[in-house]
Amino acid sequence: MKDVASYVILAMVVLVTLAVVSVVAWSLGLLRQPRALVQSGHWREASIAAERLGQSWLRVFPGVREEAAHARAACLHLEGKLDDSLAALRSVPAGGRLADSLALLEGANLVMGGGDGRRAMEVLTTACASPRSSPEDLLFLALAKHASGDRDGAEAIFAKVPSRRPKGAPSPRIYEPAFHYLRGLYLVKTDRSPEAAADLEAAASSPIPTIYMERARALVPPPPNAELDPRSSLTPLVIDE
Repeated sequence: MKDVASYVILAMVVLVTLAVVSVVAWSLGLLRQPRALVQSGHWREASIAAERLGQSWLRVFPGVREEAAHARAACLHLEGKLDDSLAALRSVPAGGRLADSLALLEGANLVMGGGDGRRAMEVLTTACASPRSSPEDLLFLALAKHASGDRDGAEAIFAKVPSRRPKGAPSPRIYEPAFHYLRGLYLVKTDRSPEAAADLEAAASSPIPTIYMERARALVPPPPNAELDPRSSLTPLVIDE
């Protein structure tokens, strides 16, 4: 009887252990899925995965709720849904572990959407105070300062940004085009369009569709020999009835 009881206890321990391992594995997969989808450029799927993470049992951890909301807001931003991204950010309590990242994303939404320039400058100045600020962060701040009328301050910030993104910088497939678009946009806004051409073309050729790639394509000048009428002579005419 003792042997049978021992086997039953052992079996229960094994089952509990397997259940715990399964839950841990599932939870890790849930945590990693939004980031993996972002890296592959699937913004809509990543946004859904982040929302699912925020609604899972892991939401009992404040850091997970914050991470899920930030991931969803970032995906909406990259997809070009700037107002929805700002709304997602408002659901996150202030002062958390990702405060600088959230401030940067709010400022990026405001800059890209032509929103409150002074608010954008305020949150971006706070976010860019970190020594770990990326060139893209500084370009956002330069654009915000320019939009707010601080042209000298904008130029001083822009002068700190290298003409190329540093080698080894994270997520080049996503942020390399963003860097080139933002740099090109600043040059266009400061009447240096010829200098902006190379950056805009680099951003427009991104293999992953983002708001930066789409905006860059809209700013890239047409080839010198391009026809004014984009329709080919071989394209059949369609007459509205």
